[in-house]
Amino acid sequence: MIARTYNRAWENFKEELKTSAKERVSLYKYKQHQLWFGVECVRSLDQRQQAKMQWLQNPNQSNVNNLNNVKHETSRRLRKRKRITCEISETCRGASVTLA
Repeated sequence: MIARTYNRAWENFKEELKTSAKERVSLYKYKQHQLWFGVECVRSLDQRQQAKMQWLQNPNQSNVNNLNNVKHETSRRLRKRKRITCEISETCRGASVTLA
């Protein structure tokens, strides 16, 4: 029980640290050199992060379902965005989709 509380507190701290760091310097900056990574990708990743924070703060079934739905939707959006961009520019041949 204590370990679970400790892990949740640690996860909350890490997420808050990442959130505040992202506000100062974009954590997604490393993806900026990739043509397919745009503003909607950042928004999707932010939504996924918010859903995870809700789940960590209140781990009930509805938050678990919401997190899973948001994760699925984010992955789908990123894959679709990369696929469309790669079809247009043909610069992504042989590259695999890696999600953060």
